[in-house]
Amino acid sequence: MKMTQSEVKSLLREDFEYIFEKYNFKTEPMEHQYASMLWARYMNYCMFLHAIGTGKTLASLYTVTHMWDCDRVLVISPTSVIKTWLDEISGHTNLCGAVLEGSAADKKAIQKNDFGKFHIINYEGLKAIYGKKEQFKEGRGNKEKLVNKYVPDFQAINTTPYDCLICDECHRLKGWESLQTRIVYELGRHCKKILMLTGTPIAKDIRDFWAELKVLDDGATLGSDQNEFLHTYMNPVEMKINNRSHMEWYPKKGSVDQIVELVGTVAIRYDSSECFELPELIYKKVYVDMTDEQKRLTKSVIEETKVVLDTITVDEIVNKANKLAQISSGFVQVGKDEYEYLKSNPKMEEMINMLHTEIAGKCIIYHNYIGVAHAIEDRLRKAKIKFRAVRGEIVNKRKQIDDFQNDPSIKVLLAHPQSGGEGLNLQMANVIIFFDQIYTGATSREQCIGRVYRKGQEETCVIVDLMSVDKNMDICIDDRIHGVAMDKKQLANYVLDWIRDL
Repeated sequence: MKMTQSEVKSLLREDFEYIFEKYNFKTEPMEHQYASMLWARYMNYCMFLHAIGTGKTLASLYTVTHMWDCDRVLVISPTSVIKTWLDEISGHTNLCGAVLEGSAADKKAIQKNDFGKFHIINYEGLKAIYGKKEQFKEGRGNKEKLVNKYVPDFQAINTTPYDCLICDECHRLKGWESLQTRIVYELGRHCKKILMLTGTPIAKDIRDFWAELKVLDDGATLGSDQNEFLHTYMNPVEMKINNRSHMEWYPKKGSVDQIVELVGTVAIRYDSSECFELPELIYKKVYVDMTDEQKRLTKSVIEETKVVLDTITVDEIVNKANKLAQISSGFVQVGKDEYEYLKSNPKMEEMINMLHTEIAGKCIIYHNYIGVAHAIEDRLRKAKIKFRAVRGEIVNKRKQIDDFQNDPSIKVLLAHPQSGGEGLNLQMANVIIFFDQIYTGATSREQCIGRVYRKGQEETCVIVDLMSVDKNMDICIDDRIHGVAMDKKQLANYVLDWIRDL
């Protein structure tokens, strides 16, 4: 008999031990994991939206292996989480997992020849197995040309060997038009069970739920047509920026509550505080004064004049906020892979001073820009501070993370949020420094914090935001970006609290 969330959340440990006494769990689940498994037992598709670091992986493993009658499971996860899945499968079950990696031929060979219950693949690797190139016409008249684009390969999807799909960090599916979202959607239609996991389902606004739920249940909860969803729950507002018009959508009165109530029928949520006690979490903003050069450049961007550096002039300010954030961090990007660094960088020196005098243990430094990463690496070497780095251009990210986790002499992990913000267990660190503010909002920020502030953390955690400020003009672009992210966090917390309390 299917139980409601309130019913499973009202049960005690002894109730769960009685209900599951015939199950041979290799690792004893925690109460919230028991509750999640019991709630999902008679469902064909559902979401675990538990807070970061609360053990969603183990709960999903035991749901698939003990609650659901599944033969083959495809786990889709970010690259950074693949090793975690391998460790969890081998550590908590008597099964093993195989990673679909290498070339397209390699992935297909592993899929064909490995008959284990679990196969694991990253989101980017899906197109190698389930995508194909097709030619499309673009342009008109003399400008018409043929271009190759990847599309879902329905022949490969129709013959998929899996009957269960686990989508870890499923907020990556919020873009319906992306190839990986369309592939996962088509795969889901061929699986009898689908389980989605994320502690941060909302990155921008309540619209993010639509694509995620479309993949999960083919529109059964929030509708199958995106335009219908928008016109049902949102109001269009025409916005003008630099004389260009675009349409923004804002929730109608009461629509957020309606959407969340619907999502709550297929999603369960536990906060960290419901699962275990965590140490104190301290937030700290550190303001540093801009140099005269930074003030001059900031004023130039605001007044839409040329940004004049020692060696180069940038005539077009495509994105003011982006350019202001770069100046705040001590550089200006002047080409695809070209960066002009400012004469001095007070934010950088403040960071080094903190690492030398205030931070005794391990620390994670998050950055937005590749140009910033290169500058930080140079400064860390000069300061003789050992570090490792994870970002898109780093080849062996797993080795970098293992070194940081296991080598006591390595103090800093320099990380981009997309590489070091999801699925990693980094409790050996207790300090996070945001060198610049994360543009993607509360989701990435909470994912980053969740790497250290999670089960197993015993030390007080400190989150530091470095912010450049022009006190004379009362300008702090870092603070403004931070404020936007916090606004999004408030919406995300409201939604998740509702689902938790449903």
